Amino acid sequence: MILWILGVNLSSLIHSTSILSLAANLYYPVSTIAIAALFIYIVRENWMSIRDVAIFVAIGLIGGSVFGGALSQSTISPLKLGLGLGLAVLVLSTIGGSRRGRFWPALVLIAAATFFVIFDFRSMGAMLFVAAIARVVLSPGTAKSRSSIFVQAGVVCIVSVLAVGGVSLALSSGLFGQEAQMRFESQSDSQAGLLQAARPETIVSTIALRNSWLVGRGYGQSLTGTEASEAVGMYASLGMPLNQVQEDRIIGAGINSHSLLLTTWIATGALGAIGVALLAAHVVRGAVAELRAPSNLAPLILFTAVLVVWDSLFSPWNPRNEVWLGLAVTLTYFSVEGATRVRRSLDRESRR
Repeated sequence: MILWILGVNLSSLIHSTSILSLAANLYYPVSTIAIAALFIYIVRENWMSIRDVAIFVAIGLIGGSVFGGALSQSTISPLKLGLGLGLAVLVLSTIGGSRRGRFWPALVLIAAATFFVIFDFRSMGAMLFVAAIARVVLSPGTAKSRSSIFVQAGVVCIVSVLAVGGVSLALSSGLFGQEAQMRFESQSDSQAGLLQAARPETIVSTIALRNSWLVGRGYGQSLTGTEASEAVGMYASLGMPLNQVQEDRIIGAGINSHSLLLTTWIATGALGAIGVALLAAHVVRGAVAELRAPSNLAPLILFTAVLVVWDSLFSPWNPRNEVWLGLAVTLTYFSVEGATRVRRSLDRESRR
């Protein structure tokens, strides 16, 4: 977080950003770390309250999305405007974190994942599939050897790939509706590949970073006319011709990277990008700790790690993201501390 803050300040000095713009862009890292510190202070007094914090954050995300006008949007699914994240966290923290049984919570998570896929939020659905697998595979209160961690991680990856393959087959067959089928086929037929076709903003980001990867370009910058023409030409050569709406969205108003990491990199240079990357890596520590010594919240923590990495690479900063990232940092703290306590307990027992 300090590197991210330094990146914002350094970018403002290099590119002569106004004080008002500097303050606005400092909001993102400063508010995130402040909320994380508040949540950590709350849960340190009582580790059992971590689940309550997650539930209230989920309710806040849902309420903020609804009252923020997500349901009135006609062009974007409200699930992608915070409502889906709130619902997923609510299911994971209540049902996914239940102490009673493994399989019925996993079935509920699979049902929730299917719901998201049907309503065209495939990435969220895939992450809930991962959480469902984790709910079955991981046994809370036990410590794992390094070899068993690799086996469990392999099982999660294999089943997740199979689940994604099954979803892709269902989409291509029209099981989830004609609109979803047409979108999937248009992305699959592109020479750029499914991921780049789904996230065409990466091409613009690559062009924007080409000559300014170290110090960035500052906030609110646009591509030059030559760069914009090159971007449109690259889209056409890869079989991704842009209509006017897409062109305006991606290059018409600044540089739309659709990625927290790339947006920060373009604006602040390498220093800010390293800060965002380290934040994502820190949250991954929580997932590794859960594989070593699972807790009841293992599905939520693995889901959090996957989602934070995904959002860092492929999603922009969304409203209330500082609250979600603050919770992610808190869950990592909870997970790493819990795994450390389990290992110490086992070490004491082995000495006896």
